[in-house]
Amino acid sequence: MSDKQKAAAAWILFGLILTSAIAQLIYNLAPQTGEAALIETGSNIAWALGPVVFGLVGALIISRQPRNVIGLLLMLPALVFALSPENYFTARFATAPPDPHLFTYILLWFAGWSWLLLIMPILFILVLFPTGKPFTPRWRWPIYLGLAMSLFFILLGAFSADFGAGNLGQTIPNPIGFIPVDWWDKYLAMPWYMLMPVLTLLCVSALFVRFRRSGVVEREQIKWLLYTGVLFASVYAAGFLNLTMSDNPFWSMLLGFTLWTIPAAIGIAILRYHLFDIDIIIRKTLLYGLLTAVLLSVYFGLVLVTQYAFVALTGEESPIAVVLSTLVIAALFNPLRKRLQEFIDRRFYRRSYDAAQTLNQFAQTVRDEVDLDQISRALMTSIQETMQPHTAVLWLRKNDHQ
Repeated sequence: MSDKQKAAAAWILFGLILTSAIAQLIYNLAPQTGEAALIETGSNIAWALGPVVFGLVGALIISRQPRNVIGLLLMLPALVFALSPENYFTARFATAPPDPHLFTYILLWFAGWSWLLLIMPILFILVLFPTGKPFTPRWRWPIYLGLAMSLFFILLGAFSADFGAGNLGQTIPNPIGFIPVDWWDKYLAMPWYMLMPVLTLLCVSALFVRFRRSGVVEREQIKWLLYTGVLFASVYAAGFLNLTMSDNPFWSMLLGFTLWTIPAAIGIAILRYHLFDIDIIIRKTLLYGLLTAVLLSVYFGLVLVTQYAFVALTGEESPIAVVLSTLVIAALFNPLRKRLQEFIDRRFYRRSYDAAQTLNQFAQTVRDEVDLDQISRALMTSIQETMQPHTAVLWLRKNDHQ
């Protein structure tokens, strides 16, 4: 298949993904009104348009870099998200059909292992990002392991004695199945699920090894993926650790929107669009994340202390406590922001921090010094400490009018 044919096929698949996503969004939109319905609608939009972002970035990469397999790996989760075979079966049948057709068997078989197309491509991207090839040939074996595990699961489902009938809680006998269903729970589930964390760890390790050994451009590309991965993992971990939060539509909406950032970051990194802006984004995230946490802690601490004082003095709570706490937070915002910015630069961006300090020192020297030789030496010292060139020469033009 030529590059133009690959690009045309990718955009056709994207059109299918977009159409399916719009149909699902219209089907799932809540007719209720109010704040809860608004959040529910936002959650539906986030999860319905998620595959659109995956598919769009995948189509762009296939069009611009057809030999980069990451574009195809992004299209696979998008197709599974958009098509939702299990949801389609549940919507079509109220109960398990007594006389299923061949298409029904194929659909149930595919629904049983389609979730692998959501997980495995993401793991493979960690190994292949950003070039579409492993960093070294020996890092191919995590991909081989993932493919072998997937093939084993697919064949097990194909010859299982029963198919699960979507979300109906029923099963349909498999006409070619001979493997008892309880064999999975007794003999096969434990080793397979023990291999999944090992595979995940290997794929993540491949990305970190590439980051440590790559050049400047590839490091910036990997930073985009790491940043969005940590962002998504943080939101997911909050719901995983607090099981009540996982039923919250606001958390579901936030998780859906952070999921968008992963393919978006991959597209920015591979297509190199504003590639070096990631350092600014990380610094701002660290700054305002810490600032928000500190200010909230101070605010609630002040409210509790002042309310306790008012209750002790007057016997009742007072809104003045909230007003005073708000004023204190407003007064602390700028000084605290500067202190945290200095701490972050000194701790995580030491080279940039030292360069800024050197330039400030040079500015003070130029302001107070009038001797040209002293200024020249200070300038050369500043250049050596900030830019660290192999050699540096200062050339001063002679004034012919003197």
